[in-house]
Amino acid sequence: MKGAVHIYTTTVPPGPSEMWQAVALMQRPNGRSVSEFIEPIRDPGNADSRIAAYAAILLALAVGRKHGANSAVIYSDDPLTIEALNKRARVVPGAIGLYLQARAFAHSYRRSEFRYAAYPTISDLPVMTVGC
Repeated sequence: MKGAVHIYTTTVPPGPSEMWQAVALMQRPNGRSVSEFIEPIRDPGNADSRIAAYAAILLALAVGRKHGANSAVIYSDDPLTIEALNKRARVVPGAIGLYLQARAFAHSYRRSEFRYAAYPTISDLPVMTVGC
């Protein structure tokens, strides 16, 4: 998608008594990094990797809007989450709320796409900061 920001997301599983972490890298169309962030995923404690992936995508969509993006391509390293967001797979029952929020937030962009990208596509800096 021409002129869109690219936001790559991944998640870091919790250590003992920690929460899942959402990690994202946002790049302008010219490839320049604009934002890297690591955010704890707020959850009552029953999150799994799929729920964490939806939460990371939702946070990425919010960061894109914060930076004034009108078009976005959101990447995740969880292929089943991307398939669900592209309406080609079922949503896991525990993630329906996050799925609906992500789909609704995507409509705040002029254009948006969800694509799969394996983890190494993301800069290692945010993940190294978390300690993985």
